[in-house]
Amino acid sequence: MKKKCFLFVTTLFVLLILLSACSGKTKADEIIEAGPDKSLSINNISFSVEDMDSGKEVKPEVPSGYYHYYEEQEGYYYYVISGKVVNKGAYAFDAENIKIQGVNDSTSYDGRLLFSNPEESEFIKEIRMNEELKFYFIILIKDGAPPPDKINIFYTKDFKVPQEDQPYDTLLTWTLPSF
Repeated sequence: MKKKCFLFVTTLFVLLILLSACSGKTKADEIIEAGPDKSLSINNISFSVEDMDSGKEVKPEVPSGYYHYYEEQEGYYYYVISGKVVNKGAYAFDAENIKIQGVNDSTSYDGRLLFSNPEESEFIKEIRMNEELKFYFIILIKDGAPPPDKINIFYTKDFKVPQEDQPYDTLLTWTLPSF
């Protein structure tokens, strides 16, 4: 039963990514360019890239028991940018409140940001204040298409979801470092 539920959730995630790519252009009031540095800070949340890799599945570093993962999707591969994130902000940060896109030239791919729990056995959506975790930008890309060379991060100043039909406050375009 849990496997069927997980399969349903994973399939739903892939469909949402594919459908959101057709939903029009995401907008922001301010545009910031950053990179190609290995580190980036947004409102007291610091990201340091340690690895960029592609694969057919994405699993936690140390899976244990039942765990969520991104299984192979026919005709697609995952591009994963990972590293350490530190939240020195005044509140917890929920990754579902921002929008992530991988970009290569004029092609953009929707993705998401996740964190690994302290044991690195499960993906989670939130990092608490004064916590350091591993992060993952997970981007689903059609086979044969090049990986992104930039990440677009759309967010509001307070890291909340913008009101309906309102733009995000900021679009940060992060040129990825070379490894």
